[in-house]
Order: sequence, then structure tokens, then C-alpha cells
Amino acid sequence: MADNNSQEQRRKTQQIEAIGRLTTGAAQDLNNLLAMILSCTERELARLPADDRAAASFKEIDSATRRAVARAHQLLDFSRSQIYDPKAINLNDPIIKMERMLGRLLSDEIELVTVPGAGLDLVEVDAGQIEQVILGLAVNAGDAMPDGGKLTIRTTNITLDEDYVSEHPDASTGPHCVISFHDTGQGMTASVMDRIFEPFFTTKGEGKGSGLGLATCNGIVMQMGGHIEVSSEVGQGSTVQVYLPSVGSTKLAPAREDEFGDAPSGHETMLLVEDEPLVRKLASRTLRDLGYTVLEASNGVEAESLANECSETIDLLLADVVMPQMGGAELARHLGGNDHEIPALLMSGYIDSDSDVAGQLRSGASFLQKPFKRGDLARKVREVLDGSNPSREGEPAVPAGR
Repeated sequence: MADNNSQEQRRKTQQIEAIGRLTTGAAQDLNNLLAMILSCTERELARLPADDRAAASFKEIDSATRRAVARAHQLLDFSRSQIYDPKAINLNDPIIKMERMLGRLLSDEIELVTVPGAGLDLVEVDAGQIEQVILGLAVNAGDAMPDGGKLTIRTTNITLDEDYVSEHPDASTGPHCVISFHDTGQGMTASVMDRIFEPFFTTKGEGKGSGLGLATCNGIVMQMGGHIEVSSEVGQGSTVQVYLPSVGSTKLAPAREDEFGDAPSGHETMLLVEDEPLVRKLASRTLRDLGYTVLEASNGVEAESLANECSETIDLLLADVVMPQMGGAELARHLGGNDHEIPALLMSGYIDSDSDVAGQLRSGASFLQKPFKRGDLARKVREVLDGSNPSREGEPAVPAGR
């Protein structure tokens, strides 16, 4: 019996790993295509007057593309190939921001009530990923109320003690913020509750659920240092509580404008390395529009040769992580192995979370997630350039020729 259980567990693990490999490759291709669409729509929106009829159509395209980006990121979350960008936020903010959208997604027979906690501590999370968790748990609660009902989303502060942690091995002691999702739906049996976070497990009908939604939410929360607790009773509804460690009253990061207009510019020279021709072309055009001089290469080997022969000053290396012959991280190490180190900004649609590259990014290397907006690229480039030599903002940073 033990051998059979072991074989079944091994089969499930191999199945998950195989799907993970498939999804990361598919997400990489999808991200490249979405990057092209986002770049083109942003360029047109920046060109067109706000009241132009065509501008409205481009805004619809942009909105739909962003929804596709969210779906691609969900694949990456499941395969644990997503790189997180944690910032201190108030959990009330994404809930308030998403309230109208959640109301549209839930059926007309479901009443949505949000109760933002007063004096809520901050948590250090990836804002986009926590929005995905909120969306996933809210939609799942809605599915549990096919005949209508009430969903209450509430936030509060709590301190977890040793007694709680002794009963919840995934938890940690100390102050936490909690998002609670309480529905008045059908409820769950104990056997269903034991399996709700298993990949591919679903109680929904054929074609109505992949069994990845709750598993993805759980994976995101765990990678953010938190845990999820579920309580339910058949016929009495369910409560799902997301616990995230708080960081007290740390100063919030400044809000960023997310419009199509002004973006920080410069006149430095950068080496852009991207193996996808259209992505490289669009990124290069964006950077040149912002005033930069751009040298282009299609892989790390070509870029290293170009840097060796270049008599100009290269102020920044902007390189994709995954490329044939030599990827961006290896190229950055090669170019950094001389007396005139070039600051590097790595970009990718996915990265294996256990890879050396992911380790470098977690240790502070600069990274830009694909697909990115024009403003995201402009701000990140400026951030790396200014951070590498803040006393000489706007001036060439280092000589590149060797």
C-alpha cells in the first residue's frame, strides 16, 4: 500500500512538473506577443488626441491586453516561474480599487460588501499578485453561491501567538494583516476542505474549472510569507482568511502615474540585447523616442563582441534573461568582469524561481518583468542609471570600450 501511495505521489509530481515546463514556455511566447501589442497601443495613444474616436478603440485593446497579461502571469505563478516585485502597501487599497470590477464579475444575485479595517498595518507584497489572490478567492466564493447570497470581504490586524502557530504549521508568530472572504454559499465537507489547494482538484462540473485557481492563490500567499486558513460547514457558507506578515507603518512607496503621456527620458547610450526581433525593435524605438542612443544585439555573444569593439560609452546593459548562445545574466557577468563595469537591467517574461538568475534578482539585481509598458521601461531605465551614479544624473556613467 505504501509503495502504491509513493508511486501515485511521484506520478502527480511529474505531472505538475511537466505542466510547469509547458506553461513557462507558452507564457514566454505569449509575453513577447503581448509586449508588442502593448508597445504599439501605447505609442498610438500617446500620438492621438484624448477625444479621438480611434483612441477609445486603442484603450479597449490596451485593456484587453492587460487582462491577457494577467492570465499569462497566472500560468507563471502556478509553475513558480514568476519574479515578484514586493512593495509596502495597505491591503485596503487593492480591495477598494477592485470593488467595482468584482461587483461586475459576481452574479446580480450576490451582494458584495467590503469592510476596510481602520488603521491597517502595511504588508510587503507584489501588488499585482495580491490582486490576483483577491480576484481568485472572490470569484471562487461567487461560484459557491449559484442561487445568490452575500460575500463580505473584510481586512483587519491580528497578532498570531505560539498557540496558533502550533496548530497551523505554515504560520509564523507576530503581527499580521488578514483579508477575510465570507460567503453564504453551499459550504464544504471536511473531505473537500482537505483537498481544495491541491492542483487539478475541483468540485465544479466538466469544463467549468481547471483546479488551478485556489492552488495558484495558495502558492502566491505562501511565497509572500503568509498562509491561508479555511473554515466551512455544509449549508452554512465558508470563510477563507489570508494571513500576511505586516511591516508596521513603513512609509508607502510613492504612487506612480500609469498614463500614456510623459515618461522620464535621458541621453545616455545603452546596449539592448533581445532575441525576439519585434520586441527588440519596439523597445529600441521607445528608448530612442525618449532620447537615448541604442545599440542593438540579438544575443549575448553578439552583444559582447559589440561591446568589445565599441568606442562609445555604454551606460546601461538592457538584456533579456533567456536567449540562445548566451543569456542576459551571463552577459552581465562577462561585461562586469572588467575595470569599467556596466550597470545591467535584466528583463524576462519568466524565470525559474530556483535558478541562479532568480537568486541574483532576489539579492538586488535590477529586473523588468515582460511585457512592460512604455512608462515602466522609462522609469526602470532611469532608476538604474541614476542609482548607478546618482552624483552624475543624466551624464554618461562609465566607459565601455575594452
